[in-house]
Amino acid sequence: MRVIVNARNRGFEFEASPNESLLMSGLKAGVALPYECATGTCGTCRATLLEGNINDPWPEAPGRKLLKEARDVLMCQCSPKSDCRVEVPGYAYHADASVLPPQQGRGVIRTAAIIAPDVVNFEIETDVAFNFDAGQFVTVEAPGIEGPRAYSMVNY
Repeated sequence: MRVIVNARNRGFEFEASPNESLLMSGLKAGVALPYECATGTCGTCRATLLEGNINDPWPEAPGRKLLKEARDVLMCQCSPKSDCRVEVPGYAYHADASVLPPQQGRGVIRTAAIIAPDVVNFEIETDVAFNFDAGQFVTVEAPGIEGPRAYSMVNY
């Protein structure tokens, strides 16, 4: 489906799948959309739906507390049901050519260790190899836990 994003500085257009969030579709298309956590908790990826229909699978996402209008959505949570047009309150850019686009895969947690009260080290054996730069993150979804969680990656 076709998605049009209007930002303060320019507009972008890309294709999106109904099984993928507007945010991930835009990032894969090389559009540097505003976001931080990509998990529905921070609200940075807020946009206003101007046209079209979306699927919103997690209406209780904590980042919703920052939405002001009924038409406001979290791009990290919503996927298109039809062609749509959204407006972001800030700026959006073409992603730098060196930025690695999002990838998707499945895996199994093989080891886990608590390093500090708010730090966990764990290893996930994945079904595909992932390229990443230090500081990038992976969003992990696990059975029995509502919504994905973002984790920083530091090495292979």
